[in-house]
Amino acid sequence: MSAIKMSWRRAPGDARLAASALVLGFLVNVQLSGHTTVNGVVTSCSYLGLGEMVGGAAAALLGLRLAVNAWPSRENLELGERARGPVLALAGVLTALGVLLVLKGGGVLWSPCG
Repeated sequence: MSAIKMSWRRAPGDARLAASALVLGFLVNVQLSGHTTVNGVVTSCSYLGLGEMVGGAAAALLGLRLAVNAWPSRENLELGERARGPVLALAGVLTALGVLLVLKGGGVLWSPCG
């Protein structure tokens, strides 16, 4: 049994777009944050990472689209049966990373507010 090789050039277009959106979501950093202090103590804090949220949402949606397009159907015969598993796994990873990036941008995970 030979291994399935996937390169950047042979990867589906949705996978390349999703990976690019993830990278841009990490690199493009537009933040909105604020905090309120009373007597030197922080009483409230808010954070929103717009670049992370947009890049993560785009990656998650493209990952889902990749999974739907890789699912076996009569209309979609471009993928061979052996390539479906790796493409579905890649779609799952891209979708999960996109969701994590959205949660980070919303301040739910790894927020500077603590």
